Amino acid sequence: MENRIRSIELTEDGDMALLADDYVMAIEKYQSAVELWSDNQRAHAGLLIAWLSKGDNHSTLAEADWILKVYAVQHPESAGTLREYALEARANANKNLGRWYEVERDARELLGLSPSNAEAKQLLNEANQMIQMDRTYFPDAAVTQPEYQMPTRVKASTTARMNYRYEESKWAKVESGSFIMGSTLRRHPKTESDEMPEHSLNIPVGFHISRNLVTMSEFISFVEDTSYPWDTSNLASNQPTHPATSVSWLDCVAYCDWLTQILVGSGIVSQKFIVRLPTEAEWERAARGTDGRVFPWGNKFDHRLCNSGYKSASDRKSGLIALLPKNWVNNREDSSYLKTTPVGNFSPRGDSPTGCTDMAGNVNEWTSTLYDFPYPYTLQDGRENTASMERRVVRGGSWERPEADLRVTYRMRRDSRGYRSHALGFRVVIGVPITSVH
Repeated sequence: MENRIRSIELTEDGDMALLADDYVMAIEKYQSAVELWSDNQRAHAGLLIAWLSKGDNHSTLAEADWILKVYAVQHPESAGTLREYALEARANANKNLGRWYEVERDARELLGLSPSNAEAKQLLNEANQMIQMDRTYFPDAAVTQPEYQMPTRVKASTTARMNYRYEESKWAKVESGSFIMGSTLRRHPKTESDEMPEHSLNIPVGFHISRNLVTMSEFISFVEDTSYPWDTSNLASNQPTHPATSVSWLDCVAYCDWLTQILVGSGIVSQKFIVRLPTEAEWERAARGTDGRVFPWGNKFDHRLCNSGYKSASDRKSGLIALLPKNWVNNREDSSYLKTTPVGNFSPRGDSPTGCTDMAGNVNEWTSTLYDFPYPYTLQDGRENTASMERRVVRGGSWERPEADLRVTYRMRRDSRGYRSHALGFRVVIGVPITSVH
């Protein structure tokens, strides 16, 4: 009872600080209040308002996700109003970050709870307008195939097998063993809920991962050899040494199939191995090593070591930076190239412990892993199902992303059914098939 009374007192202090626009003090009081009494809904609502007012969208998202995924499940009978607060806060935070598909999702869910909610209607209207603009200018980014689509079967030519030059120095060997996967708010204050909990994970079988992203030249070699039907409307660059972009998840799978035929058919690698996309666990292990670092080169962000984008996602007022370059900002915190750069441009200082380049920035990278599975990562729980057309995990950040999104633990999700982007590419691994690791 004493804790509850003290929690109410702290909440009142938080309310006063919030009214005075002292958001730091308000957050401190509200956090102390919920630590004493976790069922203090008023304090949770105050935290949402304070985080959002302070402009810390990532913390707002973390608090809203906790309310929706934990509190509302444990207290369904009393969480109605708080759930609405959480949805509204999450929608506004996603709006500030330019995540319009997430805004649409939250606004629709909020209208389901409160059909007359004026702000939800406004948010849904804004989201629909931005999504329509997105689909108009980037048609390949729209989901157009709801059913499962088989990867296009390709066949590597004899000429391609004869002409392919395998260079061992282009591949980094990653040994089996344990590493730290995920993050905590203590490790980085902008850690998001889907990066938690931090956990120790064992990589049961070692693999080789390409030190560099697959380049435009390499991908075009595949397209020309197989007459692969590739849409280039979202290319970030057609320069041969830049990363291949405008590649869907299925495009990447087809490329891996082609390269497997070349490497195995030429006797370069054993028949027990294939070329495939890395799992997100393999990607993170290659990006951070075993010491739990935040960025590939260490724990402190350095704009000189990567091709990142703009200082804050809140500067993306329209949500479509590629269409409105006037909204870009050039500053001391980010490199602001405003486009892709040649692979390995920041090597060796920007390399990961395994010697991989561009694992923070340049382009986001596809992985084989399905997104909608919670941590801890478990290989055998279905998240590595290659037959699914659900959303896949994308890693690494890109030339248009802020510092927080370039952390080695940051996770994005993109649809497997044809999503392509001017800021999305891939790298590959040589390893045993995922089914052989079980």
